[in-house]
Amino acid sequence: MVVQTGREENIEYVCCTQLPHKVNASVTDQSTELVCFRLIEPLALKRVSELGADPAAVAALPLGSFIACNRIAAGQLAGRVF
Repeated sequence: MVVQTGREENIEYVCCTQLPHKVNASVTDQSTELVCFRLIEPLALKRVSELGADPAAVAALPLGSFIACNRIAAGQLAGRVF
């Protein structure tokens, strides 16, 4: 309920998972940003592809690197944490 009605109340939600394909669509469909570290599981790659990330690029990320996708503006950013 918080995720679905949070925008009206100016509530932001941050979710972190290694299994994006197991997060309910009512959560992922409300997302405006997607940040991916390396994933190799086929179902996870399929789901992040549906959310706007390039699955080949996500699978090829070096450890500590990420790809961020703004789902509204379709912009992308890449970076490294460590």
